[in-house]
Amino acid sequence: MEGLTGPKIDNWIHLIEDHLQQRSGMGLQDVYKLLYQGILGPEHIIDSADHVTAHLRSEWENLLKGPVESLVEPIHPDGTLARINLRPFRASGGSLDQLTEACLDASRHSFQGVKDLQAVWSRLARYFIENHLYGFTNQDVQNYTRWLQENDFPTVHHSENYRQIYRPAYRLVFMAQ
Repeated sequence: MEGLTGPKIDNWIHLIEDHLQQRSGMGLQDVYKLLYQGILGPEHIIDSADHVTAHLRSEWENLLKGPVESLVEPIHPDGTLARINLRPFRASGGSLDQLTEACLDASRHSFQGVKDLQAVWSRLARYFIENHLYGFTNQDVQNYTRWLQENDFPTVHHSENYRQIYRPAYRLVFMAQ
């Protein structure tokens, strides 16, 4: 995937807006997690094929009910990377083995780097501050941005609020274009 320029960064903003409109319970942490996953890909969560397989199988077997959700949620503007939501995937007769292989395959692809993540977050933070959207206060955006910078743009979990509302259960897969 190519480096990011102004128009490409704007595509990320549109993607984030789409997610925020569908999931109004997203906080800044959840927005950042979406960007992190979409820009850096799934390699941050893949430590071994055996671990991925065991963890997915356990989650699959213990899925809790959750809100109605789409099967596929694009997390990259060009559609090459997506979240596959486990509940609708399982309900549609999806194969656990095929999903496991798709997750492992996604981890083998090259994605963008931390500098791209920083550039997109910086532009998105300015956008939120300039437009006062989605209930994010200027102070909250500035504080979260400072925290990200101080912690070298780390991996994060979904916010507690997001987990309670949406009960996220998904895997990242590469979608061929």
